[in-house]
Amino acid sequence: MNLQMQLLSNPAKRQIFFLVLMLSLVCITVLFSNELRKFENNQKTESLKTEAKWMSENFEVSLTERAGALDRMAKRWETEGGTRKSVWMQDAKSYTETSGFQSIEYAKPDGYVIWRIPEMKTGNSNNIDLSKNPVSKNALVRAANEPGVKFSKPTELTSGGKGFLMVRKLNVTNHSDGFLVGSIQTDI
Repeated sequence: MNLQMQLLSNPAKRQIFFLVLMLSLVCITVLFSNELRKFENNQKTESLKTEAKWMSENFEVSLTERAGALDRMAKRWETEGGTRKSVWMQDAKSYTETSGFQSIEYAKPDGYVIWRIPEMKTGNSNNIDLSKNPVSKNALVRAANEPGVKFSKPTELTSGGKGFLMVRKLNVTNHSDGFLVGSIQTDI
């Protein structure tokens, strides 16, 4: 107690005491805020990792569902030796409304689009030649040479925006009957 009285009674010692006390408090505050910042950054990082994992898993599921839809349309075509336009249009319309396709097209083996849902604003889908775009041409070649649904690299879509194509070759009695092409917009 005597020591406290001596410290507080001497103005120079009192200033040093309060200065040391203030510096100690500032140091503790800085250390605490740095630790808090590290903790918050770790929490954000973990949250982002969790969200990225969820998005990745759901994106994969979503693509698998879309590929399955295109594959079902193709198998129906192949089983029946073709599909009437009205039936095909109804299927394509249903899938564009429920499966997340921006559009679905039927193209001849040379890459010219014959049918398309939704229709182009000009009403003439026949002017689209998928073989003119290197990205879609590459996807058509891959689909022609490999079984299943093939994905293109990112590209400009014919109906606008950026995205990618899902392409499935149609085989009827061991010859190519063209392609089903689904557009997925990614820059929404």
